[in-house]
Amino acid sequence: MSLLAYREKARTERGVTKPNIVCSNTAHPAFDKGAHYFGIELRKVPVTKDSLADLDGISKLIDKNTICLIASAPEYPYGNYDPVEKIAELA
Repeated sequence: MSLLAYREKARTERGVTKPNIVCSNTAHPAFDKGAHYFGIELRKVPVTKDSLADLDGISKLIDKNTICLIASAPEYPYGNYDPVEKIAELA
């Protein structure tokens, strides 16, 4: 439901009609499901060799239609903590 809220907020406040979210490929599968259900493009980047979100990869995928950045603490498959503060700075 958070993805629906992000989508509607972006549509209302910024006129976004083709929303996307950006995350690493270790984000929980619920984001895949929510993006599918709500018509949101899901952009995933591979993790770094230490299994953390790739900040450079994420920053390259952000555009005017990005409605949300996903960081995991802990992330789904390995239990590592993505650099949440640094991902928040990209927003």
